[in-house]
Amino acid sequence: MEKMSKPCLQDEDIFFCMNATEYMYLLASKNHLNGPNMSIKHEEEFTSTFLSGKICLHPTDTVPGLTANPLSTAAIEQLNLLKSRSPLKAYIGLVADLTSAEKFWQPLPTIWHNALRNIWPAPLSIVWHASTNAPKCMLSSDKKICLRAPKLSQDFTWFSKVLSNIDIPIPTTSVNLSSEKPAKNWSEAKLFATEHDVYIPLLSNVNECQQQDNIPSTIIEIIDAEKFQILREGQIRLSDIEQNLKANEEKY
Repeated sequence: MEKMSKPCLQDEDIFFCMNATEYMYLLASKNHLNGPNMSIKHEEEFTSTFLSGKICLHPTDTVPGLTANPLSTAAIEQLNLLKSRSPLKAYIGLVADLTSAEKFWQPLPTIWHNALRNIWPAPLSIVWHASTNAPKCMLSSDKKICLRAPKLSQDFTWFSKVLSNIDIPIPTTSVNLSSEKPAKNWSEAKLFATEHDVYIPLLSNVNECQQQDNIPSTIIEIIDAEKFQILREGQIRLSDIEQNLKANEEKY
């Protein structure tokens, strides 16, 4: 019996077998668009989609996250509804750096300003009193806001530029329904996003199945210059924080 060869599909044939995002992944791979132009495309497309009010998938320094424009009541309501998340539960906000964070906090105690200048970017989220610039939907009941400057891998440097260009904290929450386990890698996150009509940013040069460090960020609440409390233990250890504070105290 003659062995039949598999038909060779053209790009236009493949297009009808996949969604638009998957097709763009194919073109990116085919044309080797892994340089600056592709990075710019990531930034611009993500930014415009985010600002339009659509729920977006995004990378972090822990596990993939979901976000929506905090200045759009409808967008945040949609995100809460998707996750079955209580609107009373405050979001962690991602920012580019300490300078950005301090726009949305009241003035930090000097010792904490200096400590974070040394620690960030890192998987350390900080709760402090919100300034009047902070998006209202991201405030806790006692008018505080939790912010983090993530330490992103080289694969996701384009997202660092997004954080720099968007002059508001980007709220982040895990990729899951509230009753289920969160996605641990980009591949799992994409599957969830596809099923729930969430925007998936184009990526190149990334191992989608590689598990990110799924230990969550450490969350601490600053009480005052001398006191803080750990709300959630994560990647950053208590000893690291105390050591940094002590070093800065001895300097001044």
